[in-house]
Amino acid sequence: MWLLSCIFAVVLVPARVAVSAADDAGKLFATGNFDGAARAYTAILQRDPQNASANLGLGTIELYRNHLTNAESLLRKALGDTGTATQAQHELDILSQRRGISGQWQIEPSTYGTIRVPFVVTDPLPIVRVRVGTHQSYFLIDTGAPDVALDTTFAQELKLKTQSAGVGIFAGGRRAPVRSAIVPSLTLSNLTLRNVPAKLLPTRAFGGHYKIDGVIGTGLLMHFISTLDYIRGALLLRSPQDWQTAAASLPSGTATVPMWLVGDHFIFARGRINDAPEALFNIDTGLAGGGVQATKAEVDAAHIVLDSAHASSGMGGGGMVRFIPFQAVVAIGDASVTDVPGIYTPEGDQFGIFPFAVAGTISHGYFRRFTVTFDFAAMQLTIQRP
Repeated sequence: MWLLSCIFAVVLVPARVAVSAADDAGKLFATGNFDGAARAYTAILQRDPQNASANLGLGTIELYRNHLTNAESLLRKALGDTGTATQAQHELDILSQRRGISGQWQIEPSTYGTIRVPFVVTDPLPIVRVRVGTHQSYFLIDTGAPDVALDTTFAQELKLKTQSAGVGIFAGGRRAPVRSAIVPSLTLSNLTLRNVPAKLLPTRAFGGHYKIDGVIGTGLLMHFISTLDYIRGALLLRSPQDWQTAAASLPSGTATVPMWLVGDHFIFARGRINDAPEALFNIDTGLAGGGVQATKAEVDAAHIVLDSAHASSGMGGGGMVRFIPFQAVVAIGDASVTDVPGIYTPEGDQFGIFPFAVAGTISHGYFRRFTVTFDFAAMQLTIQRP
């Protein structure tokens, strides 16, 4: 099993919003109830528009909703208070990265409809053909990765200039140093992206029969309305207009739920395991061989029966990780799947970097049954049955 789940705690991890024991909004935020927290912060600001903690809290949630203009206005109000200034500036740094650096992520042609990139294989993770400069390469698709990840050796072969990008936190809570580079050009089908930011990882270790030169992560996908069509075996990169047309004819039974974008690339949505209450899950499609990862608290709440007799180890972005398998019913909205293969990592998990409770990860073994669309404009996750 590959535990690619590339959760990075490089510079742009989410800041921790202060939580007071008497602060109902803060409590809601800490449990991952962002809509409830937003209502509570809004009520505070109606009474006290200059309340720094409420401006920070609501500004952070607006950033999670990808409402950048609203987020900036609120976060700047929190800069004037010494108790919230550091966290507010941190979130403003994330906001600035989302808006992009001039000259990066240039898309050619600038006008496009739907770009279809066929999967070479779908399992254990989708692989697509990508041209990097003049090199034909294979890339994995993984929403747990930021921007684009490039194999360390491949970056050397391309003679790219690299620099330190901090420390990554991977499956099982493992840590490893990370470097970054700028890729001059990257082409998918007939669409070319220029000056693409990339993190460096040993991705060729994850390839099996294919030499994997890189990973397509959320930082690339968020420039489009992106669909992982597991049923027909393709990545679709759509313009907003093309997605509006497609969305108008979605069949009944399609589940559409809110999603949140945290930090520089972490996608979250609410879901359920077994009979546990609905909770917040990281949407990370890079858990090859597995469909769900659960924290210790979620294992207990969902009455998960761990298969300790078949405990094993898998390769994660930070090294080998011990895991215990299980099977469970997993649902997002009305899209429920039985017998989803899951893992529990007893030595720890990667979710401690977040300032709110996370129940686990929902990943490939669940989404494999659907066509899944990430709409970063409306901040909605759409799950379509075959």
